[in-house]
Amino acid sequence: MNKDKNIKVSVVCLVYNHGKYLRDCLEGIVRQKTDFFFEAIIHDDCSTDDSVEIINEYAVKYPTIIRPILEEVNLYSKHNGSLRRAVDKEVKGEYVALCEGDDFWTDPTKLQMQVDFLDLHPDYTLCFHNVHVIIESNRRQFVKIYSHLKTGDYSANEIISKWTVPTCSAVMRSECYIDRPYDRDFVVGDNVIWMNCCHYGKAYCINEKMATYRRRKDGWTLSSYGNKEKKLLTCNRYILHLDLLSKYFPGIAVDGIREKKIEYWARIAILEMGMLKPQFVKTIRNGGQLFGMSFYRSLLGQLITKIIIRIKVVYNKLKR
Repeated sequence: MNKDKNIKVSVVCLVYNHGKYLRDCLEGIVRQKTDFFFEAIIHDDCSTDDSVEIINEYAVKYPTIIRPILEEVNLYSKHNGSLRRAVDKEVKGEYVALCEGDDFWTDPTKLQMQVDFLDLHPDYTLCFHNVHVIIESNRRQFVKIYSHLKTGDYSANEIISKWTVPTCSAVMRSECYIDRPYDRDFVVGDNVIWMNCCHYGKAYCINEKMATYRRRKDGWTLSSYGNKEKKLLTCNRYILHLDLLSKYFPGIAVDGIREKKIEYWARIAILEMGMLKPQFVKTIRNGGQLFGMSFYRSLLGQLITKIIIRIKVVYNKLKR
């Protein structure tokens, strides 16, 4: 039997200096119990830590599962799509599952469960599930970012408005993964994939925590915290990203994209106010012209939230 022709799932695992976490990630993959063949494409983008050594160790130990791709130059920094092309051409499975090197799967039946669902429901292109979340800041925290998730269908609007799909939980039909559009100005590549899945079919959530998603303090999400100029740049890039989603997926997630754009416009106005930038007046005026009362409600809501958080911080300091 030619195993390559019978691979049901290609697990795509992107690695860059994940040595501290990588064993957890790879253990979660190789421990999957399935009645089908699956492969794990472990792509290391020229790490400078011990990631390559760990990958090679697992490739020797699990040669029928682990398939390493080890770059000698960093492809991500080129911003020309070469990283994506290097990975996509290796996919052989009918389905693609995602798990980046700093996340890990905790349930050995997750792949089987999700593939069974997609096999039985050909009109669905994406199946995801709930996860545990670790936030690594100055103090490690466990939070409930995905506490809103329930078992059932999710629309593209719902997925975008709350960043609903944890990346390490996703299993999708491979054509939806391979066929996604590329633009160097996309900021969040994951929700480009989710929108492409929603373009071709439906998305389903299993409300069971079968993986752990890690937000690292040096990652994209948390690295700009405390730096207002960086936060401002990030918000503007997110707005461009959302505009590109509208361009590449017309008619998909229209309300969700609009809701997120309002949120980021309000964030920009508040940041500019806090930084005493005179253009905040123009930002508020333009936000109102573009989005009407929805913008002002978002602006007021975010301001109230900030004030409440500040009061709590001061109160906690006074209690000490």
